[in-house]
Amino acid sequence: MGKEHTAVQGSVNVLLKAGAILELLEQRSDLSAVEIAELAKEPRSTVYRLLGTLQQLGWVESAPSQGRYRLGVRLFQLGSAVARTFDVRTAAEEAMRQLHADTGETVFLLVPRGSNALCISEIGGRWVRSMAITVGTTLPLHIGAGPRALLAFQPEPFYQAYVAESLVEFTEDSLSNAADLEQNLEQIRREGVATSDGDVVPGMAAIGAPFFDHVPRLRGAISLSGPRPVVFQDGAEKVHERIIEAAKSISRRLGFESENSWPPCITR
Repeated sequence: MGKEHTAVQGSVNVLLKAGAILELLEQRSDLSAVEIAELAKEPRSTVYRLLGTLQQLGWVESAPSQGRYRLGVRLFQLGSAVARTFDVRTAAEEAMRQLHADTGETVFLLVPRGSNALCISEIGGRWVRSMAITVGTTLPLHIGAGPRALLAFQPEPFYQAYVAESLVEFTEDSLSNAADLEQNLEQIRREGVATSDGDVVPGMAAIGAPFFDHVPRLRGAISLSGPRPVVFQDGAEKVHERIIEAAKSISRRLGFESENSWPPCITR
């Protein structure tokens, strides 16, 4: 136990030292290893070793002046990805608050991450503790309303590779059959809204809709979830209208032209 703790603490210290180097390069544009060692108050050997690792990761690169370093292009790419996520969250804030105010139920904001749907924002409702997903966690793209709203608009090669893998089941109502799943996704593409009824957590239901940017390109999905009788108490059609309007509102904030057909016809 003591050795494990020491190893973990050592790894943390290395990360902290690497982070300090990145912060110095952010503040001073480009620096030599000697200057970094002096500013960071670290041995030169340690700084050289960390700079070598950071260069391999693409987080640091050699500056035009010989023997000097600057932040690498990989950090710019990572920062751009984070910025895109924050853009989506900002664009969705008002629609999420309005949907929560209208229903009192849990509202999720999801974005695609590989073969999963990642929750990046949530407004908890009365039954939030019964949910299978929270901020920072994921669901497979074929499980749940929001994830399937994302899967429906993925490129065809991605979809074929996805269904070639095992379609896991969460409950007996999960769509684990490829033919049934494709039929469901076709309906989502026609109507622009997805329904989940007990396929994630028994007794819980969800309605989700995708949203798009100016391209138009799929950017994420918004969903509403709660106990089945509560979600459908006003009728599924009424809830569908609310979710679609929320998705359209987010899309308009991302530059989607309101006169375009909904959902947009995206080449798969």
